[in-house]
Amino acid sequence: MLRISDRQQGQLHAARADAFHDRLRAAAAAMMAREAPEIPAGEVAARIEAALAAAPAHGMETERQITRYVHILAAFPADHARREEFAWLGALLEGPGLDGPSDADARLDQITAALTAAPRTAGGTR
Repeated sequence: MLRISDRQQGQLHAARADAFHDRLRAAAAAMMAREAPEIPAGEVAARIEAALAAAPAHGMETERQITRYVHILAAFPADHARREEFAWLGALLEGPGLDGPSDADARLDQITAALTAAPRTAGGTR
C-alpha cells in the first residue's frame, strides 16, 4: 500500500496549484494581447498577479472561479479597487452577505452581466 505523508500531499497540492496558475497566466496574457494589445505586457502581468493574489479574499476557490476572476480582472487596472470609476466592480466583488463558492459564481455572473449588457439608448431601450 502506498502511503503519502501530509507533507508530500501538501507538496503535490502546491505543485498542481503552481501548474494551474502558470497555465492561467499564459492564457490570460494571450487573451489580453489579442483583445487589448495597447496595454503593455508588464502591466498585463501585474494585473494578472494582482487578480491571483486577490482571488481567495473574494471567495474564488475552484479553478473555474479563479479562471473567470482572473480573465475579468485582467481587463481592469491593477489599482481598480482604489479608483472611483470602478467602485461598481468592487461592490459586485464584495457582494453584501455573500459567502462560499456558489456565491462567488453569482458575483462573477453579475459582473459578466454588467460587462456584457447592451448600452441603453437615449429612449431607454436596449
